[in-house]
Amino acid sequence: MSWMVGPVIHYAPSIEASGPEGEYTAGGGLTLYALYGQLINGELTAYPARRNYGAVVDPYKTSIRGYKIDVGIGGEISICAINLGVNLYYSMIRIKMAEKIYTEVDKKTNLNEICVELYMGIPIEY
Repeated sequence: MSWMVGPVIHYAPSIEASGPEGEYTAGGGLTLYALYGQLINGELTAYPARRNYGAVVDPYKTSIRGYKIDVGIGGEISICAINLGVNLYYSMIRIKMAEKIYTEVDKKTNLNEICVELYMGIPIEY
C-alpha cells in the first residue's frame, strides 16, 4: 500500500467554449508537480533469473517500507474531445527491507529512475 501528496500546478494558456451551454474547457496545458509518499507493507521478490548466479540469498522475498519522491513536468493537448499528453519525471524511492535478499544491495537502499509517460484519455464532464 502507498500514498502520495504534494502540490500539482496546472497551467492552461488557452481557454475556449466547449459547447452551447456556455461551459469552458482548456485546449491544452502544462503541469508541474512534486509529490511525497510512503510505502507501507510492501513486498519485494527477488528477480528469478538472478538466482542462478548467486546474487540472491534465501529467502527470495521480503517485506519493505520506505518513502518515494516524484518531481515532474507534463504537457497535454485536447483534440476532438481526446486528451493526449506526456509526462517526464524523476522518482527517488528509499526502501528498507526486512530481510536482505540481494547480496550486492544493503537492507536500506535507494532506487532512482527517470520516466517518460505517454497517455491518451477521454474526459468525462458533467
